[in-house]
Amino acid sequence: MKGVHIAAIVVIIVIALALILAQYYAMQRGYETVTPTTPPQQTTATQTTTTETTPVPTEAGTTTLVIEVTVTQPPQTPTTPSPQAPTTPTVLPTPSPTPTAPSATVTETTSPQTPTTTIATETTTTPAPQPQVVFLKLPEGEGPKFGLVEIAFNISGLSYSNPFDTSDIDVWVHIETPSGSRVAVPAFYFQNYTVKRFGPGEEIIVRVGRPYWLARFTPVEEGVHKFYVKAVDGRGSAVVSEIREFVVKGVAGRGFVRVDSGKRLFVFDSGESMFMLGINVAWPPDRRSSISFYEQWFAKLNKSGIKVVRIGLVPWALTLEWSKLHYYSLDDAARVDEIVKLAEKYDIYIVFVFMWHGELADNWGDNPYNAARGGPLQSPEEFWSNTVAISIFKDKVRYIIARWGYSTHILAWELINEADLTTNFFSARGAFVSWVKEISSYVKSVDPYNRIVTVNLADYNSEPRVWSLESIDIINVHRYGPEGFKDIALAIPSIVEGLWNTYRKPIIVTEFGVDYRWIGYPGFKGTPYWAYDKSGVGLHEGLWSSIFSLSPVSAMSWWWDTQVDSYNLWYHYKALYEFLKGVDPVRGGLGKARASLVITDATPSSIALYPLAGWVWVSPVRENRLVIRPDGAIEGRVDLLSGFIYGTCHSQRALNPVFTVTFIDRGRVVLHINSVGRGSAKLVIYVNGTLATQLDLPDKDGKSDGSANEYDMDVELWFEPGTYEIKIDNEACDWLTWDYIVFENAVYRVAKVDLYALANSTFAMLWVRNKDYNWWNVVVLNKPLEPAEGVEVEIEGLQDGVYIVEFWDTCRGVVVKSMEVQVSNGVARVPVGSIEKDIAIKITSAG
Repeated sequence: MKGVHIAAIVVIIVIALALILAQYYAMQRGYETVTPTTPPQQTTATQTTTTETTPVPTEAGTTTLVIEVTVTQPPQTPTTPSPQAPTTPTVLPTPSPTPTAPSATVTETTSPQTPTTTIATETTTTPAPQPQVVFLKLPEGEGPKFGLVEIAFNISGLSYSNPFDTSDIDVWVHIETPSGSRVAVPAFYFQNYTVKRFGPGEEIIVRVGRPYWLARFTPVEEGVHKFYVKAVDGRGSAVVSEIREFVVKGVAGRGFVRVDSGKRLFVFDSGESMFMLGINVAWPPDRRSSISFYEQWFAKLNKSGIKVVRIGLVPWALTLEWSKLHYYSLDDAARVDEIVKLAEKYDIYIVFVFMWHGELADNWGDNPYNAARGGPLQSPEEFWSNTVAISIFKDKVRYIIARWGYSTHILAWELINEADLTTNFFSARGAFVSWVKEISSYVKSVDPYNRIVTVNLADYNSEPRVWSLESIDIINVHRYGPEGFKDIALAIPSIVEGLWNTYRKPIIVTEFGVDYRWIGYPGFKGTPYWAYDKSGVGLHEGLWSSIFSLSPVSAMSWWWDTQVDSYNLWYHYKALYEFLKGVDPVRGGLGKARASLVITDATPSSIALYPLAGWVWVSPVRENRLVIRPDGAIEGRVDLLSGFIYGTCHSQRALNPVFTVTFIDRGRVVLHINSVGRGSAKLVIYVNGTLATQLDLPDKDGKSDGSANEYDMDVELWFEPGTYEIKIDNEACDWLTWDYIVFENAVYRVAKVDLYALANSTFAMLWVRNKDYNWWNVVVLNKPLEPAEGVEVEIEGLQDGVYIVEFWDTCRGVVVKSMEVQVSNGVARVPVGSIEKDIAIKITSAG
């Protein structure tokens, strides 16, 4: 019998421990939302003691388990977001004659963790006082410019039920700066917290105390700042606090990132500028490990010289309102708080993505905007035009800006990722453009710092009207292979230059890779090409070519973990970082420079071109003309050299190429045909306006696959020496695809290199690449690289004098050779020698 009693006691202890753990983890759930049914009042804390008796059967009979729980109920606090920055008064108003709220500090007392199966609570009801703002935390002492200022407070006497709905409660802090300008800062509903770690990859957000209101502000001026709080509820009742002050003295950091006056590069508030290296680290593997995940990754990026990452809120990792529409997870918000702090610690700048296309595509069934889940939308495409959905989304945007917009390390806001991959996008393009205009303008009105705003399309040509919007600051490009991206170093400069000439805005390739497919991609049973590119040739091409295209941020690889980290390709970043040290492109006035090859050998050779675009939805040009010069330079939009030759049923037919080529000796053109569409094709080639050849290409395989190798054949034309206009067209309905085109004896043998150059009057930097050195040749074709011999370059526009020339290894980031050259008549002539892959060069005045 004694053993039975012991067993009963053990059972009781086990049940008690289980209840403790159940209650503890219930308190930590990441998707608990706070929904005050009545506005918080200034009440004193109450204590409730609950005793529960639970009969527990044992082998000896029934034992009663007694659990006594004491719960401290802190006073409730209010909440308030806001839609659009209200008009600030011309003078700070005299506060209402409400009682002056004493200053208080926020004390962190952890929530009680004593378990209970049922907790009875007592509600203390007090008469509603006059509306007032009670400050809990105020700036102390003198803080620096670009440092964080936090103002915490409670609000009483207003009526609201949802602190995240700006039509229910709208709270702003209005600040008058020393210069007299007025800034409206959105306040947000905040739950204090601590982070508890339970081993690797297990982090719990422990809520501390009661929620309250918080405003975060980053001053950009030194001196005395005055501020007051104003809150308005859904009935129109308002409360205005007394005026308070804080002092800003000294400077911390570079400030916010801006578009420079030339509209091409980025510059900090401090006036400093740099070329920044970037990569995607879009989401953590799960929310519970998110903080430690980014701690490890940011440390790794910092060590490699990377400055920019792209991060977003996604349903499968960190999010705000996927659980319930218009209610936000304060636990996930706390995790993002920590990630932003880590970005500041490791000097990483974030492109913050508000939403991903899957929410309006594959994940639509779980989307809280879906009417099936109680939302306002019957279909995904209604998201762009439904006024209720737009209003709710604005509140989410406002909360994001209010909570994290203070950080100088938020580089830009991205409204949505790859919007053209959402359901029925092309039937709602007009509504989408209107949505982008409205949301981007709203972001500008809410963000006190006028931060950079962008949007994204999987194909940047699928809806080009968004790039002309005044409220969109940068062009945001995604580009993937394999089709249409086999020569990345040739494609990216053309993309950037073409978009710059059209829109006069900075261009960033925020995603790129040699293959868009991942392992296990639906319908794809092979291995994606990035998995074969273990030395990172495609990555290398993208990094160097984008910087020399005058993009403010390098092209950003999407395969951050599966390729870059798995194959330890960080040395590509480190080498470019070392080369760019000390280069200030804005202060230095760097621009595109004229560099050319010195032709020392007139022996003719061949040049091969690969398609540099896949399917293009909307042609941005009326005619696609390309000029191939004997020195190997190509004039025109090579980025629009599509792998598709469009037929008469396609509006993109204007993209079919027209080449102007000079044959140095008798030569030929070889066009390799891959496949045709189900509607068949008819290849026609015109030379100087006269039909030279035609070929009917009926559909043989019944597929609509441009890479099926349905024909796998060459079409040849021979030419005598001279200059010709060669037009490649399709006079049937559907499309055909091609893999490459070769122009034999159309360039000089020494023209085997591409030149990329940036310079001012006393400094130049060049990247010289063997034309054969691209990922398709090296990784897929396993083509031996024939070195370019006897390479000599000239660069124009330098002041006369003596210059130091450094030759840099582009994979190790070290100087391998140096020499002096004399600049005469503004021209530097630099003997480079043999180039197997590539080399980087710095030319610096010795004066």
